Amino acid sequence: MFLRWLSEEDPRSVDEMSSASSDKLHTPFSHKVFQFFFATHIPATVILDSQALLPKWCYPQAVAAAGKWYCDTFADPLMSKM
Repeated sequence: MFLRWLSEEDPRSVDEMSSASSDKLHTPFSHKVFQFFFATHIPATVILDSQALLPKWCYPQAVAAAGKWYCDTFADPLMSKM
């Protein structure tokens, strides 16, 4: 019933309406914010979380110390076996 009402009252399709509303969400500034977030979090996540899988000799002392600090500070049960 809703789709019938939509097609009768509004000449735009559902795809046109969804793209129009999503254009407001995707501004150049928001793209930069997302790029910064992922550029900083993906490497940190891979480096810190992979310490639970790989041997300690694979990492520099500073990275191992950061992993130990994380485990001591946040008591993460998944990472505490590092």
